[in-house]
Amino acid sequence: MKKYRCKICGYIHEGETLPDVCPVCKASVFEEVKPEKKGGLNKESNLYTVLYASLIVVLVAVGLAFTSESLSGRQKRNEDIDKMRQMLASLNITSSNTTAEALFGKYIKESYLVDIKGERVEGDAFETELATEMRRPQADRRYPVFEATMDDGSKKYVLSMRGSGLWGPIWGFISFDDDHNTVYGASFGHESETPGLGAEIERAEFSKEFIGKQFFKDSKFLSVAVVKAGKTGATGQDYVDGISGGTITSQSVDAMLKESVGAYEEFLRKK
Repeated sequence: MKKYRCKICGYIHEGETLPDVCPVCKASVFEEVKPEKKGGLNKESNLYTVLYASLIVVLVAVGLAFTSESLSGRQKRNEDIDKMRQMLASLNITSSNTTAEALFGKYIKESYLVDIKGERVEGDAFETELATEMRRPQADRRYPVFEATMDDGSKKYVLSMRGSGLWGPIWGFISFDDDHNTVYGASFGHESETPGLGAEIERAEFSKEFIGKQFFKDSKFLSVAVVKAGKTGATGQDYVDGISGGTITSQSVDAMLKESVGAYEEFLRKK
């Protein structure tokens, strides 16, 4: 006996022929109900739905994992090039994504790590992230140093910086002249500061204010202050004007300079 299902109300009719109308809803639209294969899975059961959905989830996860793994190398390279560009910017060298790697190799002749005492320690300076180091006990932290040789033969020292801004982390690189005190250049970055306000720390106009400033006065580490326009730093301290309308971000940069460059104090003294 064949089975037919009413497409309107779901009534099942058994027989060799179709009825003219459904005895329940009076509709005349039927579909044949095929018998299930022995040992097969009912496609209308909850079990089939769960298994099908699980399979789709697994396939999507595998696809995403494969894509992520395939792109991880390219992503890491892009991050490295961006880091090179920021360091070069702190040396007042303009670069692009296509020229950064060559320029970095041309000017950065040596890199290493130092501890809080200014002594060299083992490790890869370029691969060391200051954000990770800042979570370690101070005695265990390692700070990256990059030595640059400029076209005129002079040496510059590029140091890493890391801090907390208004909405997220801020960071940067600062370079020193061979006297290990006078700023040669600086560059800053942020994750989510307010556009037009705190985000202005990325602009070259802000970074250029630091050129020629000194962190040591009479052999005392004072840092360089970031102050509100019209104000001055502490007595005898070099300072730059903060970002107009970005008071908290400016204060964050000020704190970052004290803490991050302060961590290199003994290294700079030894040099």
